[in-house]
Amino acid sequence: MNRIINIFLLLSFQIFGFVYAQNKHPIILVHGFMGWGREEMGSYRYWGGKFDLEQYLIDEGYTVFTASVGPVSSNWDRAVELYYQIKGG
Repeated sequence: MNRIINIFLLLSFQIFGFVYAQNKHPIILVHGFMGWGREEMGSYRYWGGKFDLEQYLIDEGYTVFTASVGPVSSNWDRAVELYYQIKGG
């Protein structure tokens, strides 16, 4: 039984890796409630703490953007801010 599960996992990881390799969409990191933007807490990052997750993903070849929206704004306001940061305007 374990052998079957291992084979299944191996095949699924290979298939998912192929799908991820074809993905050309950018990654947009958006903080949650009471979060902060990339440069708002000095060298401590919301995404990764002391480890810079955004830079790591960029180094791995991904297109990554970090958005900063109001930490205590309504969902509507946060969505509007994010939309204009992505689309411009």
